Amino acid sequence: MTWAQERRKANNRARESRQRRAELRVLIDGRWVASADGITPLPPDRHGLPGTYSNWMCRCAPCTTVATAYMKEYAQKQKDKR
Repeated sequence: MTWAQERRKANNRARESRQRRAELRVLIDGRWVASADGITPLPPDRHGLPGTYSNWMCRCAPCTTVATAYMKEYAQKQKDKR
């Protein structure tokens, strides 16, 4: 298997994992919140992290706030590189 094929396979596994986690989210106060079992949200210590926003597709207020700040910082770094 070539490097590109291995990379594609790994990317597909990651995408499938994110999709499974997305299907387990629960709707709370009009926002999709990450859940490990499809019934109860993840514990509070798992929220407010960029990874929870991107990997678990959690859109609770703390995760959204942190992800927005992270992306603004990233965009500024990219702009400063030019």
